[in-house]
Amino acid sequence: MNSILSLIRPFRSIRSRILAFVMIISLTPLVGLSLFFYFQARERVTEDRSRLFLEQIAQDTVDKIDLTLLEKRQSVRSITSSLSIHLASESPLALEYLLNDLCQIHEVFDLLFIVDVRGQIVAANTMDRLGNDMTEPVRSKLKNCLLSDFPEEKKRLEGALSGQSIQADWYQSALVRLVYDYSRSDLAQQYQIAFGEPLVDPRTRKLAGACYAIMNWGFIQDILDTVERDLSRLQFPSGYAFLFQRDANTVIGHKYRRNRALPDFNNKLSSLNYYATRLVEDHRLQGMQDAIRRGDRWFRYEFPASQQKICGLAKVGNNAFSWICGVGIEDEDIFRPLQLLKWAAILTTIALAAIVAALTYLLTEGITVPLRHLTDTAQEMTQGHLDQRVEISSGDEIGLLGRAFNEMATSLAQRDEQLQEWNRSLEYKVQERTDALARSKEALQQAYVELQSAQDQLVHSEKMASLGRLVAGIAHEIKNPLNFIYGNTGFLEKYVDQLVEYTHRLGNLPSLSDGDRKTIEKHKTEINLPFLLEDMKNLIQNFSEGAVRINNIVRDLRSFSRMDSDPVMEIDLHQGLDLALTLLSNTMREPIRVHREYGPVPRIQGYRGKIDQVFLNLLANAAEAMEKEGDIWIRTSTTPEGWAKIEIEDTGVGISRENLSKIFEPFFTTKQIGKGTGLGLSISYGIIQQHQGKITVFSKGIGMGTTFVLLLPPEPIPKEKA
Repeated sequence: MNSILSLIRPFRSIRSRILAFVMIISLTPLVGLSLFFYFQARERVTEDRSRLFLEQIAQDTVDKIDLTLLEKRQSVRSITSSLSIHLASESPLALEYLLNDLCQIHEVFDLLFIVDVRGQIVAANTMDRLGNDMTEPVRSKLKNCLLSDFPEEKKRLEGALSGQSIQADWYQSALVRLVYDYSRSDLAQQYQIAFGEPLVDPRTRKLAGACYAIMNWGFIQDILDTVERDLSRLQFPSGYAFLFQRDANTVIGHKYRRNRALPDFNNKLSSLNYYATRLVEDHRLQGMQDAIRRGDRWFRYEFPASQQKICGLAKVGNNAFSWICGVGIEDEDIFRPLQLLKWAAILTTIALAAIVAALTYLLTEGITVPLRHLTDTAQEMTQGHLDQRVEISSGDEIGLLGRAFNEMATSLAQRDEQLQEWNRSLEYKVQERTDALARSKEALQQAYVELQSAQDQLVHSEKMASLGRLVAGIAHEIKNPLNFIYGNTGFLEKYVDQLVEYTHRLGNLPSLSDGDRKTIEKHKTEINLPFLLEDMKNLIQNFSEGAVRINNIVRDLRSFSRMDSDPVMEIDLHQGLDLALTLLSNTMREPIRVHREYGPVPRIQGYRGKIDQVFLNLLANAAEAMEKEGDIWIRTSTTPEGWAKIEIEDTGVGISRENLSKIFEPFFTTKQIGKGTGLGLSISYGIIQQHQGKITVFSKGIGMGTTFVLLLPPEPIPKEKA
């Protein structure tokens, strides 16, 4: 029910109803015409038409390949006829020049050479098809090579030397790799086809050898690439041509190949290589192979996954090669014009709807504006503005309604004025009582705040005084037995030295017999006397070091216990920091690492015990902020104004932004219940304020550490603040 009301609510106004009515009347025929034209266009853009289009492109492509093969075949025959005339009269050097000229003229042959009836190369081009001279080492290799080392060329030349015209299908020529380095070039240039013709001596009419021309496969691939470029210009960017061998399985021409040089070629796709791949074994396109073998002219397939394509198929007419050409385009490109037409119809409908809405809005403005003014005025009056009146600009029914409304407003204003006069006197008396109560409340609240602050200070002072007495008593009780240990350790060391000397002299008495000496030595060996003497010295040294450490701790505890009774004195801040670290030595163990970065800092005037308490609170908080391990940096320096600056930074849990402003408030703490009272930082803040200093806190957020910065002036504290 609520959903139905939410749909009806926008049409309660007169303007909305008129606008909806006009929009329905005007847009219904427009939407109908758009749908009619859309389905008419969809009827024309069908799969059959796309299939015929691709079949025609595939057939045109194989026609170009057929024409190219026929032309190159005729060119080789013409070259052979020309060489037959010059064979007897020209030297090998002259034949090389002639072969160079022929390579430059035809521009497609990697190698053009003549062999005699024994299969030995008589002459070959020494310039490549681009007009560059071959290097001397390459010429030497080519001149001295034996065709028996190149099985592919040898097998085909045997046919030419027997008087037959031969055509070598798509392959990689080892002889070409000997002359050219295509390893970094387009992969298509690393493959070749070849033509061979028998060479007949014109005088004797006998077989004198053969002419063999190796054509670079890149020129056949250029025909396929031209199809890709033409389709891209026709707004089919996914379209391209590909070529299979006569087995309808081996890919010998494709868009995706290594080292293809195109400025807009996708880097990811450029790493793909479909050359010499298998249609069935590598690409799982058994259906396409079956369609080719059946002689189908088209095939629908999915390649790569989730990309639907249609391709036209045609077979090269040259029987020596019998390649199969395919031209494929994705469905998305084929039906893109239809999608564009659909969006054009939608945008046109939206634009016309906007125009109709604007015109309808202007027409309804004359009706709805006076009603809206009347409604706004009524709402103003409900809020107490009884002086508001409706402007009457017409004499129609809306104008009459406005006059009646103004008369009602005048009557209400008069009655409201009388009520306000009656209430003024009562409000004046109520205000007087309210002001008196507010003043009493403010004074009571101020007294409560002062009482709470005094109570906090008394509690803290009592705690610190009790702690000081307790620490002083413990230190005194430890000091007495410690004096026994510390004072007698020296005597013990002296006595041990004397016993060692006595033992040594006793063993060296001349009156002892050899037997007594052996007995003494045997006893020394049994009790391992050298080790005992050495270990006794180590034990005495350990007693001495332990006593010194205990004495230092007791001294620091006694200093800490006197902090509430200390007078104003000159304070060494570094000494106070070291004292706090000593007292927290049990907490500051590994894996917490403390870094002291002390710089020059002035001595200040103040209460040493209270300053030590601030350091102790901040360092204890920093240690407790470490969850497992972390670092604490203590930096001291002097500001340009001569103040002492102390920074205590930790890598602990940090403080959220919303808590930074409350961190120094009494009883505020982010620790768990039972682990903190919330008074440490509040008391530290008060101590720094008492010393006319400043304390600030910085944190980038939770998990990003915290930094406290203390600024203390070197001047003495005034008596009125002490």
